Amino acid sequence: MTNTLHATPPRAGTRVEPTQTRGRPIDATYPFRNGPVVLASDGREQSDGSLIAARLVAARLGVPFEVVTVLEPLPVYGTSDGDELAALAEVDRRPIREARVRRQIETLTPQGEHWLLHVRYGSFAHEVAAVARERAASLVVVGAAPHHRLGFVVAGARAAQLLHILDCPVLSTAPEFTGVPSRTVVATDFAPPSIRAAEATLRLLEAGDTLTLVHAVPVYDAYIPPSPPLTSDSRARAESSMSHLRSALALRAPAGVTLKTHIIDGGVEWDLIEYARAQGAGLIAVGTHGPGVWERLFVGSSASSILHAAKSSVLACPPPPAADRVRLQLQATDTVTLPRQDDWQTFLTDVSTRNAGRTASLEIDDPDLGAQIQGVGLRFTGAAYDPHDDRVELMFGSGPHSTQHLTHTIGSVTNLALLGGADGRDRALEVHQQRESTILTFAVE
Repeated sequence: MTNTLHATPPRAGTRVEPTQTRGRPIDATYPFRNGPVVLASDGREQSDGSLIAARLVAARLGVPFEVVTVLEPLPVYGTSDGDELAALAEVDRRPIREARVRRQIETLTPQGEHWLLHVRYGSFAHEVAAVARERAASLVVVGAAPHHRLGFVVAGARAAQLLHILDCPVLSTAPEFTGVPSRTVVATDFAPPSIRAAEATLRLLEAGDTLTLVHAVPVYDAYIPPSPPLTSDSRARAESSMSHLRSALALRAPAGVTLKTHIIDGGVEWDLIEYARAQGAGLIAVGTHGPGVWERLFVGSSASSILHAAKSSVLACPPPPAADRVRLQLQATDTVTLPRQDDWQTFLTDVSTRNAGRTASLEIDDPDLGAQIQGVGLRFTGAAYDPHDDRVELMFGSGPHSTQHLTHTIGSVTNLALLGGADGRDRALEVHQQRESTILTFAVE
């Protein structure tokens, strides 16, 4: 089943510095850096498509593009002669590589367009990641190798290595890349990484483009037990989450972008790739939960598998920062529960930042006594978790200029939950104990 929704309002913009390539303004509320697009290139003809991609994506984001080329160490042999030969070769490699990359950039870049070149020596993935961190890159672009056996392995390994050590999205471009795709497919399991991938994709789209959210059932592998076919209940839940996520993304989408949803029964990465091909999608976006078995939980396969197998370009997003996970999760479901104490401090700080100054009511729900109102018309000023005393504190003030303050302390907390609204604002914070719950409900203003 495929559903369609058209985005309406255009996004608010931020100022683009005069030295930057001017493109569509960036939404300042996105949790993505607004630094340059960084291209990893060796200057060979096969990487022309990735250079074109970096320039066009940078123009869409309204940021400059920069290029990094990495000279990886040559093999060192066990003799003194071998060491001397390797040292001489290193001296000759840098000017040759730098000249080749500059020639590629100057050939494919209009005269007068601003760009920077970084020449680094060492491990490809770590040096590219170092430049991306130093420059606060908004995106890293790397070319995909041809699909012969050796290239298949190398391409996937390099893109996956970058994905695991970067905190920004990685775009792996097909060799024939000539323009930002107008049709994109985003694989989602409704977890924060895949939602972040959808948000990252929206940044690249403009009026007339289409984004399709695709959900697939996890497949069996050596680590994950087989999943049953979609039942009517599970399909209904999936469709509900799809609708919720689509509506949330529509608030951030550029005007004129079409949002669709599609569910694949028993899908694996090949079904996803085939669906994208049948739809004429030039870009597949995926999120990763991190290395190992957890990464394979998104749509039943790993981001690495898609990077290896897809002939189209792939946009892969690493896990989002902890402070952003709740916001992302609320886009796919009304309620987010946090049972882990490690997340509570960051979570409550984020809730406080978003809701400080809002009017709220406070009640305690006890199974024996029922709901007991503790206060109404309270001005919420913040919430905090004290791990030493294992307690949550809710803080209130009676007015903007008042010196009167109220602190409600809750001990022996078992988990926290946040309820979101259709307008994207928080509706209620629940603090659970063994037998009772404290509910902070924000007024609709």
